[in-house]
Amino acid sequence: MKTKQLQSRREEATIKSLGPNDLGIVAVDGNTVIGMLNLRQDHRKKFEHIGQFGISLQRAYTGSGTGTKMVDQAIDFARNNEKIEKVILTVFANNPGAIKLYKRLGFEEEATLKNQVKLTDGYTDLVYMANFLK
Repeated sequence: MKTKQLQSRREEATIKSLGPNDLGIVAVDGNTVIGMLNLRQDHRKKFEHIGQFGISLQRAYTGSGTGTKMVDQAIDFARNNEKIEKVILTVFANNPGAIKLYKRLGFEEEATLKNQVKLTDGYTDLVYMANFLK
């Protein structure tokens, strides 16, 4: 199976697996998917007040406002969700643009795991960030 087909099937499976307290956003430009955001509520009883999201955006669209709009929608969804009180995320420390965006949107750094991510040219830290909504 071709790589794009496999990726498309994975993305479709992710969207279909979203529950009632989860959110999936797909950003498109014409017929091209340029970004995705998935926010999932933690279903474990002691953690069900937490929603965690991950976002991906094609490099050509960074700085266009698309990522900001997607994160704003996720925060609005979480604010209006009776279960989610805190939204968390992880971001590579070598992505200062994303960290700046998240801080501007109300996220604060909570922890840093040193050399947590192995890249082709070395390691980078993984930063945990959170936004208490309620």
